[in-house]
This record gives sequence, structure tokens and C-alpha cells, in this order.
Amino acid sequence: MNAVGIDVSKGKSMVAAMRPFGEVVLKPFEVRHTASELRKLADRLKSLDGETRVIMEYTGRYYQPIARYLHEAGIFVSAVHAKLIHDYGNNSIRKIKTDKADAVKIANYGLANWAFLKQYSLEDDTRLLLKTCNRQYGQYMKLRVALKNNLIALLDQTFPGINTLFSSPARPDGHEKWVDFAAKFWHCACVSKLTKAQKCSGWLHCCRSIPWCWPCAASEISLVPNSWQRSVMCAVSRANSLSLLLLGSMLRLFSPALSNPKTVLSLNAVHLFSVKRSSWS
Repeated sequence: MNAVGIDVSKGKSMVAAMRPFGEVVLKPFEVRHTASELRKLADRLKSLDGETRVIMEYTGRYYQPIARYLHEAGIFVSAVHAKLIHDYGNNSIRKIKTDKADAVKIANYGLANWAFLKQYSLEDDTRLLLKTCNRQYGQYMKLRVALKNNLIALLDQTFPGINTLFSSPARPDGHEKWVDFAAKFWHCACVSKLTKAQKCSGWLHCCRSIPWCWPCAASEISLVPNSWQRSVMCAVSRANSLSLLLLGSMLRLFSPALSNPKTVLSLNAVHLFSVKRSSWS
């Protein structure tokens, strides 16, 4: 039996093949993730005597091109969690960390766990789409929360508590009323120094529904210069533009799949789960 260990990295991999009792079948060599080199690798592995199994670490997206190609070529492929590989065979006082050594270590892990290796299987297109959508949604929410926290931190030095003056839900385009309000009234003085006549212009028709806004602004003391407005305006712009930009990007990305009713139902299920998960936290 031949255990082929592949240490995967971005765009290239280190390959080594081992047999029981430390016999080296293929010395470590580098393979790039191109069609020609992967085809040569598949032909070389098929030419080995005995059963051949390929073992690689489950590391993000880097392993998928080579795993998919070898699987479609009819070779047994097993993707193993990196933690299992890391904890295997650490019985040396010398810590050797190279791509060649890692490839040999992965191959030896395959020999030691030959009977327990699970074969890699291709994911359904709908499942792959849902995983990508959920991952992008999670990244978007993290970035959105970070930008909102950054804006609140800036406004705490110019208009503390402004983010608590509105309880309206966000609009379909992602805009929140307090963020748009901060774009117009970034400083407590922008509100406390207004006269009744000035309240009739611009954004002030919306402020009549929150009469506690002026007493709150008049009681606050700002210790930052007026030049702070530029930082607040930049933070507001980023918070608003991010919602429109990423929402439009996700719609364009997944619009071809929305014609499939099964995919639409699955996307709705992921959205509802994400909403419930955020409410739990």
C-alpha cells in the first residue's frame, strides 16, 4: 500500500509517498496547481504498485482544486483535519517544520490510520453555494459591526448617546436613522445651538418626534476640536456605503442561482438561522 502525503499551500503543494516500515516510494517533490502538472501527478500515482491513497490537510480552500482533480481521476483522496496531523508523531525533541517534512509526516499519518481514512466526496452545487453565502454573510456582519462600533466611538467624543435616540429598524438598503442623523448633526452643538426657525430646515422635521434630543445635546460637553467632523463624516460614509456595496455584490453573486426554487428555499433557511443565531448572542 502507498500513502501519499500532500502538504498543500497556495498555488502549489509538496508531495511525498511512503510505504510501511519507512520505505520511501516518492521523495518529496513540488507540484503546482495547474492542469498539466496535476495530470502528470495523477498519472504518476496511478503507476505505483499496490493500493494508493492520498492524504492531505483540510485547510481552507487551498486543498480543494487538487483534491477535486485527483478524486475525479479515480484516486482515493482523504482530507484530514490539520489538528490530527499536528498531534501525530510528535515524539522528537527536534522541531522540524518544512514542507518536505510535513508531506512525509502526512504520509506516515495515512499509514498509521489506513483503515480509518474517510474518502473525500464532492459537494453538491447547492450546498457549496449555501456555504459560500453563509460565509460571506458572516464576514459582512463582522465588518458592519466593526464600522458601527468605530462610528459610535467617534461620536462618544462629540455627541454621546446619539445612537440611542432612535429605535427605528434599519431600512431595506441597510441605512439606520441614527447613522443618517449623525451625518447631519455630528456634534452636540449642531443641535443645542439651533433656534426654532432653524428647526424647520433639513433634517429637523424628523427630529420633532424625539423632543428629548435637544436637552440631551445641551447637557453634553465636547472636548474635541471641530476638525473631528471629518473623521465622523468618513465613518458615517463607510457605514452607509458598506451596506449598499456588499448587499449589491451578494445579489449579483447569487442571482444566477436564485432561479432554482430549491436554492431559494435553502437560502431563506440559512437567513432565518443566522437571524436566530444573532438574537441568541
